[in-house]
Amino acid sequence: MSSPTARIARLCGVVSVGLVLGAATLAACGGTGNAASGCGQPFREPLNPNSLQHVIDPSSVTFTTDPPTSGPHMFAPPPRGVVARQLLPAEQVTILEAGDVLIQYRDAADADAAQALRQTWVTIAPNATLKKRIVATAWTYKLECGGIDQPSLQRFVASHKGQPANGGN
Repeated sequence: MSSPTARIARLCGVVSVGLVLGAATLAACGGTGNAASGCGQPFREPLNPNSLQHVIDPSSVTFTTDPPTSGPHMFAPPPRGVVARQLLPAEQVTILEAGDVLIQYRDAADADAAQALRQTWVTIAPNATLKKRIVATAWTYKLECGGIDQPSLQRFVASHKGQPANGGN
């Protein structure tokens, strides 16, 4: 029979291994519990140097990021709410400049879940060219997700909705 000290040492070793494995799993999954469908961390992108430009022909401009988080935009009211068509990049930036968060989904199967996030200051639209299934953007900020991660998307919206562009309109 082992001594109480040896049993405690063995128990501490087992707990330590469990903590290390748990931390490694959490880090590998981005903290969401499911790396395939969860979101990464929101990140800030550099301000596009052409963010002061208003354009008449939204198809004539290029952007430094995809989807854009700043850049040339239209001098027109932005589309709002649930939009049934894919938006041009200049339209996307117009939405962000006004202070809205834009949530775009790549797969039609995600449409209903994405639309459940609709609220004031949030625009929802399809975008078949996204590299990730779900991308939320705000002025110079982006959140990329492998699927609908309601808590992460709601936190992003709460942090960025209603904050119009500073120095980029």
